[in-house]
Amino acid sequence: MRCRYLFSVGVLGYALLTFGCQSHESGPSSPPKRYILPAEFLLEPSAERGPEGEIFFVGSTNLPDGMEIRVEILDGPRVAGQDSGLFIKGGRFRSSGFTSGKKPYSPGKYKAHFLSHFNNLWQTPDILALVGQRGEKLHGKMFVRTDPDVVDSPVILDYTQVITFPPLSPGSHAIALVKTAKLTVPGQTCAAQSVEQNIDQMEKLVKTLGVLANKSISYQSKRWTAEATGENSYTVTFHFVETGTAATGEQHAMWSVDLGTRRVKYLNLLAKSFSCVPE
Repeated sequence: MRCRYLFSVGVLGYALLTFGCQSHESGPSSPPKRYILPAEFLLEPSAERGPEGEIFFVGSTNLPDGMEIRVEILDGPRVAGQDSGLFIKGGRFRSSGFTSGKKPYSPGKYKAHFLSHFNNLWQTPDILALVGQRGEKLHGKMFVRTDPDVVDSPVILDYTQVITFPPLSPGSHAIALVKTAKLTVPGQTCAAQSVEQNIDQMEKLVKTLGVLANKSISYQSKRWTAEATGENSYTVTFHFVETGTAATGEQHAMWSVDLGTRRVKYLNLLAKSFSCVPE
């Protein structure tokens, strides 16, 4: 008997229930042609919230455009997260989004560590020509010598600042509630995992079925949005494009959220399939 596979995730998810069967700048830019090393170097960071509650480090600096730096969130001696591909452009920088695991960071004060080395692995020849092959032209409180007992010690950017993470917006809070919700479906025995974990599991499943059918299937352009529908109520939508199947256009899984009661409920068939994966 020949079997036919259905790869639309909405149909697949429904069938499983019925029968029980993740603006960051990348790449260096050229430094200004007439860049002059300042008398005092400045790096002024702050934190912004993204639409899904993620934290972006943004700020201004008079370090040269095209210079690569790394930013890390410190939890005591431990590095809780890092962005290693951060480049200065137009005297500005913006990191990729940080989350604590898959949850937004709580509001409050956090230590941010900025690091950069001045060698061929980190910087372009243009940057090294400006700051020195070992960073020896750099000076000030943000820079340290790695071997202070020798005259030709390399210099690195090693700067830590306490930064306040702003509160979550109501929409970001609604998205976080959906992602972490563990829902049930009448008549189904659901795995004890969150909506976001269910989505990840379903994506792995369609990829596996794609391999069996000699197809490359994946979710692309994934994003979450929240739209206010009342004083404390939101509709939260997970948007994605399923490539490698007959599905066309962007697909939408939708949940309702009451911020007062923290109640989450699926609204459409696709959200229902993502809300409960059978054990």
